[in-house]
Amino acid sequence: MSTVDVPVHEGIVFKEDIIVGLIVILLSFFILILNLLIIRIIYRDKELYNLNSYKFMAGLACSDSIQCVVHVVTGLFTCFQTTWHPLFAKFLGMFPCYIFYAVLTIVLSLNRLIAIASPNTDQWLFSRFAVKMWFLVSFVIAMFFATAVPACEVSRSRRREGERGAADLWLERT
Repeated sequence: MSTVDVPVHEGIVFKEDIIVGLIVILLSFFILILNLLIIRIIYRDKELYNLNSYKFMAGLACSDSIQCVVHVVTGLFTCFQTTWHPLFAKFLGMFPCYIFYAVLTIVLSLNRLIAIASPNTDQWLFSRFAVKMWFLVSFVIAMFFATAVPACEVSRSRRREGERGAADLWLERT
């Protein structure tokens, strides 16, 4: 097994960084436009919007759109090789859209399963009020992660200098 020395960026922006950053930015904008189109179609078509599964899909598209905006900023981070301010990067890390997306995907899958297997159960488990509660539960779970993720990072950064974790030892070996 051989090791490769990776050049350290000290204020120098390489062409590869700009290319990767621009690809991230362009893909994020492209996906954002597609998601906004999906949201517009679902909300304008009353027949679609009355179906619970499309409400969940619109929620997924909204979550994905927010995540795309964050990815545009991280593409800028890559292009310029800076986060401008550590708190700004932590603030962007607080957007738990991926958690909301994962929970809502499970709810959508459950909705589709119950709609097919037991339509009577679907009527009360996914009533108009229950759909709002499913969104609220997904949001609360995501907000738990929004508060927990920065707290975990802060506690890790406050370790005493003498303490060495497994990640530190692994980094020394590579």
